[in-house]
Amino acid sequence: MLTPVQAIKICLRKYATFSGRASRSEYWWWTAAVILASIFAISLDRLLFPATLEAEVAYYPIWDTFFLAILLPDMAVTSRRLQDFDTFGEWYPILAIPAAALSIIGNDGSFPYQALAQINYGLIAVQLAIALICIRPSQPGPNEYGPNPNEVPQ
Repeated sequence: MLTPVQAIKICLRKYATFSGRASRSEYWWWTAAVILASIFAISLDRLLFPATLEAEVAYYPIWDTFFLAILLPDMAVTSRRLQDFDTFGEWYPILAIPAAALSIIGNDGSFPYQALAQINYGLIAVQLAIALICIRPSQPGPNEYGPNPNEVPQ
C-alpha cells in the first residue's frame, strides 16, 4: 500500500497518463488530498475575496486556478483506476470534460443559476457513482491495461 506522499507523487508524475492502472491506495490518497486542498482553497478564497450582498456570483480565483491545475491528473488517475479492474477507464475523460466546462461556465454568471445547480447535482451524482465503483479491489494479475499495480513495485 502506498503512503499519501507516494500516491500524490505518482499522480503528479503521471500528470496526463491515461494508460495503465492505478491502485486503490493511489486513487484514494489522491482524492483525499484533492478534497482537503479544495476546502483550503475555497476557504482562502472566502477569506481574501468575500462576496458582497449585491454580488450574484461568488468569486473563487484560487479554487478556479487549483481546479484547472488538478483537472488533468485527476481525470488521469480516475481513468487508470477504472482500468485497474478492466472497466470503462478510457471513457472517463469524455464524461469529465463536460462537467469541468459546465463548472467553469457557471462561475461567470452567464448560465442561469437554477439550471447550473441542477446540472451540478447530476454531475455530483455521477462522480459519487464513479467513486463507489473505484472502491472495488484490483483485478488480479495483468489485464489489457497492464500489470496489477499492487504486484509491481512503484
